[in-house]
Amino acid sequence: MAEFVEYRAEGMIPELEQLEHIRLFEKHEIRTIVRKRKEFEYKIQRRTKCKEDYLRYIQYEMDLLKLLRLRREKKGITQKKADIEFIITNRVNRLFKQAIQRFKEDVKLWMSYIKFCKQMHFHSCVSRTLVQMLQVHSDKPNLWCFAAKWEFEESQSVENARQFLLRGLRFHPESKVLYAEAFRLELQYAAMKQQEQHEKETEDNGARGVLEGRLAEVIYESAINKIHDVRFMIELLIIAQEYNFTKKLQLKMVRYLIDTFSNDELTWDIMARRELQGLTYLDTPFQEESSLNTAPHGTIETDEDRENSKTSLKQRIKQCCGVYVAVLKQLPTVRMWSLYLEMLLELNQDLTELPKFKKNLLRDAFKGAHNAGCMQEKYYLLWVDMLKSQGKFNKLEGVLRKATESIPSSVELWQQLLYHHLSKDNESVGLAVFRDATAQLGKSSEATVPLWKTMLHYYQANDTHKAEQMFQDGVVQGPAVSLHLKPVYMEWLVSVKGIVEARKIYESLSIRPPLCLELHTKMAALESAQPHRSVKHVRRCYEVACSQFGSSNTDVWLEYIKFEQNGGDAKRVSDIYMRAVKNLDPLYTDSFVSEFSLLKTAMTMPS
Repeated sequence: MAEFVEYRAEGMIPELEQLEHIRLFEKHEIRTIVRKRKEFEYKIQRRTKCKEDYLRYIQYEMDLLKLLRLRREKKGITQKKADIEFIITNRVNRLFKQAIQRFKEDVKLWMSYIKFCKQMHFHSCVSRTLVQMLQVHSDKPNLWCFAAKWEFEESQSVENARQFLLRGLRFHPESKVLYAEAFRLELQYAAMKQQEQHEKETEDNGARGVLEGRLAEVIYESAINKIHDVRFMIELLIIAQEYNFTKKLQLKMVRYLIDTFSNDELTWDIMARRELQGLTYLDTPFQEESSLNTAPHGTIETDEDRENSKTSLKQRIKQCCGVYVAVLKQLPTVRMWSLYLEMLLELNQDLTELPKFKKNLLRDAFKGAHNAGCMQEKYYLLWVDMLKSQGKFNKLEGVLRKATESIPSSVELWQQLLYHHLSKDNESVGLAVFRDATAQLGKSSEATVPLWKTMLHYYQANDTHKAEQMFQDGVVQGPAVSLHLKPVYMEWLVSVKGIVEARKIYESLSIRPPLCLELHTKMAALESAQPHRSVKHVRRCYEVACSQFGSSNTDVWLEYIKFEQNGGDAKRVSDIYMRAVKNLDPLYTDSFVSEFSLLKTAMTMPS
């Protein structure tokens, strides 16, 4: 090993002598470079190879190359530029190849090498590396796509790109990713050739077929024979829509979608959105039912036919909504309504044109989904926000009532209904809503905590007696509710009735199951915040916390120690420490000792 490292080091001498001769590096820097390279060489020559050693060596050489270029620029030195930089990049290239040979399974390593080759303009190396990588990782469709993109975009070789995709499809005959990439590539190539030859009058039949996207159509035909998935077909259609010369192909794809997936909501969602873009589709039973769709059928409008005026936009929106309305008569599903609402919500994100018209469509769609019982929680909440912003509080109650009946498991909808009544000061109705909600969600369920807090906030602001009754009812619920409310109850008691009354209740709650650690920490904080702090009562909180949770929680002991050190009796710290070590489960003892040592160091450091 040593002989090989020395041999490598000797090979570096001419390069380093040149660096010193042209004054890019000083002697001590050269010595450092030699030492670092020897260290790396020894590491990569070990019997057990480590990928990180190669990567660190590569990174060191890349940093050196970057520094070299910066110094050249700063000092204006151009001597031996090609020679020295070639030697360093060649070394990095060799290291990458060695690493890849050792760790072929690491895709990131392959990609790093390709990135390096691209950076250094080693384009021929990239093509060879892609072939080698895919021999090892032929099971990854994304890598076949990456290779095809490289050949098409960087090497400008459509034939090589096609070969990669075709070979990938032999390994993965049902890969959506590969079919979509092959489809896109053929359309991109056709568009590129059209741009190159748009002034030519004649082409041979083969060239004309390429220009018209015939090869993309072949890919599409092959895809539909292998893959029967509406989302994938829509993805291909969306790709085709990007190219103006694919009108016939788009119509073919539209026919296939309607014939094959007429009962799938996504089919009609894309058809409606095409109308919004000004792209009409074929005559269908759904279209005939729509009185709003007045555009000629069986044609696709060109860019020249599309007007940007408000009238044109309004007509396209009408045609789009007409498709949804017609389809909903035959597919009145939750999913179909949701797709319709999503489209309208997207429209309403831009209200610079036709704001009233768009808002009215969204309002009507909310009503339609609501009346059909097909509204999801998300859309109910958006509708509620819309009604609030418009000040239509008289309609809000009916909507929320129906919403909670339709989706009784929605905490947010119950909370909105509760807010609505309490904001109008309808205490009795609000209380009834609270009871209905907790009954539906489970009175002791954690989901009801926001409802408990809403009622408590209302009573805290309006009726102290009822607030206390609500607290007393809440702290006897199951753990999911009571653990949240106990600390809040203590804080409220101190602010309303004073610390003395709070201490009485704390004594009771502190031993009532379920035991609550936060209750003790909150009470300790409240005691410490009093104008005339009682060390005895603060200490009582920490003592109870340690007795109840001290076997498995190191923090309770550490907090107790901090209190005694900073505001109690520092002489008690050692006793608390010994008690903690004795009472903690062995699993937590080492952790506590370590944390205590850090704490003790911090306490003894001068401020």
